[in-house]
Amino acid sequence: MDDFDVASGSAGSNGANVGGGKPGEMKFEQTRVASATSTKITHGDGYSSEQATANASHSRRLQADGLHYEESGQAAAMKARLEMDGVTAEKAAAVKQVRTFQRLVHFRGFYFKK
Repeated sequence: MDDFDVASGSAGSNGANVGGGKPGEMKFEQTRVASATSTKITHGDGYSSEQATANASHSRRLQADGLHYEESGQAAAMKARLEMDGVTAEKAAAVKQVRTFQRLVHFRGFYFKK
C-alpha cells in the first residue's frame, strides 16, 4: 500500500497524476467569506426596531496523488426585535449546510472512473 506524506509532499510508487500536476504534488485551497449587517430604527413615540443578519461560507479542496477531497459549508442567521409601549417581541432564525465530497482516482494499480 502506498503512503502519502503531507508534510514532505512525497508519494509512494503508485501515485497518480491528478489535475496535471507532478506525481507527489499536493494542492490545497481554502476560502472563507463573511458578512454582517445591523439596522436600528428609533422613533420618538416609544417605537423601536432592530434587525441583524450574518452570512458566512467556507470551502476547502485537497488534491494529492489520486485523492480528491472537497468540503464546503454555508451558514446564515437573522435576528429581529420590535419594541413598542414597553412590550418587546423578538424573532431569530439560523441555517447551516455542510457538503463533503471525496474521490479516489488511483489505488493499487487499478483506475476508477471519475
